[in-house]
Amino acid sequence: MRKRRNIFLLAGLLFCFTNVFCQKKKIISIIPDTTWKTLVPAAYGVNTQTAAGPSWNDKTFLEMINQLKPGNMRYPGGTIGNYTDWRTGQFMYSDVRDPNKGPVYGTYKGKDHRKIKINTYRPEELKRAIDVNGATPIYMVNMLTDTLGSTLEMLAHCEKIGLPVKYIELGNELYLTYFAGGSIENNIPGDYASPYHFPTAKSYADECNKWIKAIKKRYPQAEIAYQVVFGRDWEKWHINSPRSVEWNQTMFDNIRGTDRVSIHHYAKIFKQTNALDGLWYSMYEFLSCFEFIQTTLKDKKVWFTEYNNKDGNINGDPNKSENPWGGRWIHGINTAMITCMMLDLPQVELTCIHNLAANLAAALITYNNLTIPPCPEDEMGASIKKLEFTAAGVTHVILGNALNRASKMQMLSFSNNPEIKVTNGVLMSVYGTAFDDNGAKRLLLFNISDRSQHIDLNNYYQLSSVESYYMDSLTEPVTGINSVSHKKSTVNKGSITLLPFSVSIVM
Repeated sequence: MRKRRNIFLLAGLLFCFTNVFCQKKKIISIIPDTTWKTLVPAAYGVNTQTAAGPSWNDKTFLEMINQLKPGNMRYPGGTIGNYTDWRTGQFMYSDVRDPNKGPVYGTYKGKDHRKIKINTYRPEELKRAIDVNGATPIYMVNMLTDTLGSTLEMLAHCEKIGLPVKYIELGNELYLTYFAGGSIENNIPGDYASPYHFPTAKSYADECNKWIKAIKKRYPQAEIAYQVVFGRDWEKWHINSPRSVEWNQTMFDNIRGTDRVSIHHYAKIFKQTNALDGLWYSMYEFLSCFEFIQTTLKDKKVWFTEYNNKDGNINGDPNKSENPWGGRWIHGINTAMITCMMLDLPQVELTCIHNLAANLAAALITYNNLTIPPCPEDEMGASIKKLEFTAAGVTHVILGNALNRASKMQMLSFSNNPEIKVTNGVLMSVYGTAFDDNGAKRLLLFNISDRSQHIDLNNYYQLSSVESYYMDSLTEPVTGINSVSHKKSTVNKGSITLLPFSVSIVM
């Protein structure tokens, strides 16, 4: 009798404990929303600047690109495109627009340009990747050191070898007055603002009109974007340059034949001393850029053809990085969240994160053996080998799987979402995006808190499985996709549990 009574007592205590625990367990619910944004198939993609490698003949590299599932690939990507000869995949031998110039140096200066070799990148190399992953090229055409006639030949060549001519971007950051050989302090213009290039904003607008008219005549189906600038009132390159300040209005007043614009933004986070403050500050910087898009560019279709957290050292000091969390889990979570928020803006048509393969903080894939340096919260660094996914690479593989073939998306709202207080504001514990692939729904959910979060899927009750990637902390170094913990589970009665510091696909 005593034994039976003890069993009942134990059962009663267990019931009471369970009941109390369940009452304390906070349930976060997805708030239903019937508003969806339509996506073009090429909405999400990557810059493909690979001057330092890897080789486009490397099958492992091509397969890694395929795992990212990009809808677009920007060719040749970034500043290098202003100096590249598409025929050779190397630098232009001479600047055809400037009769006083011989070899083109640009960003990559040297005593003898002809001895400077970069990773060969012609349309043929681009096609190797496109054949594997089916992405659509964004041709960032060379308006600085090449000609319109040569560009038309390039587009014809691309079409001939089986690459579609759909998206064309007119140059890269040509609003930068002091870039390449100039000086802000001494008010000496660089290459972009030389008399033979674009000394005024109007000179760029006039040239754009010529290129738009000629390209549209041969490729009426092509969409063409000109560049606008997001300049902050503290950026010396912007406030010291009347040309940059007047740039946007000059474009709007003068360019004809297209309503598409391209824009770049890199968030500065180096002043932050802990990871969550850095995350908040990065999001704050991007939200200010998003506000610019929704006001100044409200009637445009926007291509976000470069974005990331600011990379590089402050005043050349290797101990003062502008992105102290490059290569760590927080950088991956941050960039994937920003990509989702960016894609959700009604004006944004295309996104291209910078960069496919480069130095650590900017890369999705490592081009060489690299070192993840210490960060403000962790004095230990780590090593990452060549041809591994970085933190941003891992989270964009996850994003690519969630977004793959989706035709619609929506940012999710949550009730009872716990707040995380940081120095200058508040973050939420859970962020999320829903994607629709012809009626099949997928959720991408981020838990940036140090606690498990319990989610009621609400109107997404029909989803059945969860695939989660997580690490012990936001500052954990990522040395490849296998360094990130991975777990599969099932949806239980319309509810799931998100592990701390996790990115999860629910489908």
